[in-house]
Amino acid sequence: TVMCKDGSTGALIGSDTLNIQLASKPGAPSGIQNSSLCTINSLTIQWTPATSGGTASSYNISVTSGTTVTVAGDTTMTTIGDLIDGTNYTVSVTANNCAGSS
Repeated sequence: TVMCKDGSTGALIGSDTLNIQLASKPGAPSGIQNSSLCTINSLTIQWTPATSGGTASSYNISVTSGTTVTVAGDTTMTTIGDLIDGTNYTVSVTANNCAGSS
């Protein structure tokens, strides 16, 4: 219960109940795959949000080239550019929220 008091007199001027829900960190996304929307210097990847843990507020997509892209939590596809044709890259997707990362 939250109680509000008058700053000068200290008299109680109201109260209300405050419900707090603790967030849990999101589970790891799955099904990370390259889509068919690749070009000579970019790739588009997609993933499936985790079905366990808390809801993701954002995703970090990291590439071995050093590129990291952050997208909103309701996004499940993004394009990574500035890649070099013929180079192998490893991509990882991490879900984030206020409780932590997958």
